[in-house]
This record gives sequence, structure tokens and C-alpha cells, in this order.
Amino acid sequence: MAIIQNPTIDMSLPKGHICISGYANNYSPEVFFQPYFQALENYLSNPKKVTVFDISLEALNTSSIFLLMKLLKLTESIPEKSGKVLVRWFWREDTYYMKEYGEDFKAILNIPVNIIKQDIQA
Repeated sequence: MAIIQNPTIDMSLPKGHICISGYANNYSPEVFFQPYFQALENYLSNPKKVTVFDISLEALNTSSIFLLMKLLKLTESIPEKSGKVLVRWFWREDTYYMKEYGEDFKAILNIPVNIIKQDIQA
């Protein structure tokens, strides 16, 4: 049985750091993501010199892919404001498909996406 839930999102915006982890496979994630879109849009008016996204998801469905892409696309304006954006996309061997999703995001986004293999925790 699949676990259906929203991801954990930690927005440490004063530090320019956003961490998204866990499962992102709710069938209607729009309401969940809305406050994060608002917070990020406010942040973009005065971003830090470096903004880092750490993404370590175990599951991701189509609706969440769309919203996560939309969230990350918002940050493509940061380099125009003399800042930098970096996405660190983590995947594990037991979630190989997450590597493929990361490669898709890397191909679509106009910001750097580093795809990083994590060791499986015992």
C-alpha cells in the first residue's frame, strides 16, 4: 500500500535555504503548496546572494511534479537580481526513479541542478 502524504518543507528563507523531503504524492497538493508559493514570491523581492534548494524525496506524483517545477521555476529570476540558485537533488539506489526525475528537472530548469546519490541508511 502506497503512503499518500505531503512533503516536509522547511523554508529557512533568512538563510536562503529551502529543504523539501519525504513523500510528495498527495492527489490534491495545490492547497498544501499555496503558502510556500506565497512565501517564495515574497522572498524573491529581496533574495539572498545564494539560494539553495535541497530536495530529497522518496515519492513524487504527477500533481506534485507540476507544483514543484512551478515552485523552482519561480527562482529562475534570482540570477537576474545578482544572486545564485542551486538545486541539490538527492536520490538513493532504492529510489532510482527519483534520479530520473532529477535529470528531467535539470533538463527543463534554467538554474543549476546537482544530482547527488545518497547512501541508504541502515
